[in-house]
Amino acid sequence: MFPPRFPFLGLLMLYVILVWALRSFGVTGGSIDDAEQLLYSQSWAWAYSAHNPPGPTWIVRALQSLTGPDLLSVTVPKFGWWLVSFLALYACARRLFAARAQAVHTTLWLAGVYYVSWECVLNYSHSVQVLALSLLLLLQLLRMRRQRALGDYLLLGLLIALGLVSKFNFAVLLVAMAGASLWVPAYRQVLCDRRLLASVLVGLLVLTPVAFAQWQLLVASPAATTAKFGIAPDWSWRLALHGAGSALLALASWLSPLLLFVLVLAPRVALPLPAQPPRTTPDGGCLQTDERWLRAVGLGVLGVVMALTVASRAAEARTHYFQIAAPLVLWLAVRVDLLGLSAARLRAISGLCLTLALLSPLLLTLELTGLANITGKGRLLVPYAELAAALRAEGFRDGLVVAQDWPHALSGNLRPHLPAARFFSLAHTDYRPPPARSAQCLLLWQSASAPASVEKALALPGAVRQGTVDLRPARGPQLAIHWALAETPQPCQQLVAPP
Repeated sequence: MFPPRFPFLGLLMLYVILVWALRSFGVTGGSIDDAEQLLYSQSWAWAYSAHNPPGPTWIVRALQSLTGPDLLSVTVPKFGWWLVSFLALYACARRLFAARAQAVHTTLWLAGVYYVSWECVLNYSHSVQVLALSLLLLLQLLRMRRQRALGDYLLLGLLIALGLVSKFNFAVLLVAMAGASLWVPAYRQVLCDRRLLASVLVGLLVLTPVAFAQWQLLVASPAATTAKFGIAPDWSWRLALHGAGSALLALASWLSPLLLFVLVLAPRVALPLPAQPPRTTPDGGCLQTDERWLRAVGLGVLGVVMALTVASRAAEARTHYFQIAAPLVLWLAVRVDLLGLSAARLRAISGLCLTLALLSPLLLTLELTGLANITGKGRLLVPYAELAAALRAEGFRDGLVVAQDWPHALSGNLRPHLPAARFFSLAHTDYRPPPARSAQCLLLWQSASAPASVEKALALPGAVRQGTVDLRPARGPQLAIHWALAETPQPCQQLVAPP
């Protein structure tokens, strides 16, 4: 299927560039996650939200010193990490498989995960970065099982720190990998080395201020945490069984449809492996040992998520939490290779995954041209430039904007078009922007009537002008955005002030 000189990596990069271009230049606004990054990146901080660490926002903020507060500052790192995910898995497979074609097949299988080939393209930010760092950590540990130097441990510590400031669930992967490494002797020696202290020191250097700031936000917003994760007031066996079952279902869902493709075309993958002589990997390891370790990592991830879901009384484990389960894609490829699956069936699995990968730019093109409403939301096609122009025509310049960010994320998506303004979101009240340049206060809402908190702010003394901007784009949703503009800051201060 793949000739020896087949330019797979070059075609992979062209594919990622194509999808990035569609998501960067074919849209009039970003997804909710994109807009969230544009909102938070108004300032530097050790923590922006109680529920996500600051790593992705730091990168966006740094890029904005070059690009300004535009969508490119979000999509360049996002799709950079997306590309790194595929490249890291390819590098992992090259360490385990003698045939380059097998590494190509394994990399294509990652595109057979819907949450990688579509949701990462359309929505995610933190989850894309943690996906890439999970696979980079996997690659580093595969290297260190055969060779270890002080530099390797310093790099390990850096990857751990970057993963933990990308998304909290990276800690689950660390626990799972540590447990699997203690169980498998070939990996145990990585942990039983005093140079591991260097990894710990690098991690603590980065994580200590972040952990302190995140803890302050968590303590300040317990109700928001309870609501986000659906935490029940009391523990029960029924709740525990539901939570554990939801974790298992979420993992199977995350692996889909790849898992379905493999089970249909290689059903023996679910059975114990037949006894066979040890298979030596290109770097001198044992493929059967690596399979046991990868299996233990996957079981560890599932077990830790189950335990956390049950212990925290959360309603369910969400599917995208399992971006950290990406090593299971490599595990499936290893088991298939050890089973000696026929070339025809291997090509069939990869062909189905490739089809899913190619559907992403096709469906995205149909969505962005207005030929089809794939997502049913139209969030990428809201004419924010037109809305910003209408607000400037009403006299708004560079004050503070307080926005209701549902169903569309107005605050972050308006920032590229009103770069001198500051933005506060009623959906992200744990983040407060830097002071605005002027005393102007602009309130925006999308519901038919103003939210109760906005109504209360509008009742304050002072002249307030109100109106509605009707957006009727040729493509995208038709919207009515209501606004209220005051030349004094009191209405905005009422909403921004901590409770």
